[in-house]
Amino acid sequence: MNEVSLLPAAGHVEVAWRNGLGRSADIDRAPREGGRFVWRLSIATIERAAAFSPYPGYDRSFAIIAGGGAAIEFRDGETMVSRGPRDILEFAGERRCIGRPLSGATRPLNVLTRRRAARHRLSTLALDPAGEEFTAAADVTLIVCLEGAIEAASPAGQWRLNSLDSLRIYGHYGMFELTPAPDAEIALVEIDLAEDMPR
Repeated sequence: MNEVSLLPAAGHVEVAWRNGLGRSADIDRAPREGGRFVWRLSIATIERAAAFSPYPGYDRSFAIIAGGGAAIEFRDGETMVSRGPRDILEFAGERRCIGRPLSGATRPLNVLTRRRAARHRLSTLALDPAGEEFTAAADVTLIVCLEGAIEAASPAGQWRLNSLDSLRIYGHYGMFELTPAPDAEIALVEIDLAEDMPR
């Protein structure tokens, strides 16, 4: 299946964490329904120190996209810090930890993939003002506009992404031309799936 869909930020629905200490909004996930997903991309809001829900059997990437940053404090004594989108933290979902904002409320982008069913890569980058070419070569690719706006074009169509809009690309779709507004920045999530996994 080769398919491209725009996922507007206006469609994000925030829900409170079970412990009431933060909020989270799914950008996308597969499957769309049910508790056990293969992959999930979301944006959280952390307002105070809070324990993260454990996800045994999942791998996790975490990067701050707004606010003053956060420290992730693990039970084994390790601390990781993300102060912005370039500080990408990677850790196993089963590791028990607390997220602690460094300065006021902060918003991280989270990627989770179920180990043995999928693997992912999260990267963030500022685009060349003259535009850049990008080849969608993963099973699932998500482009998230973190700041500014970008135009994404392929032979199949053209899409405009404003702040926190996302473009989901199923399949090895081929070449896209990405044309940014000044100071645009994106997050790129590339997910490779095991055979027969839902997309």
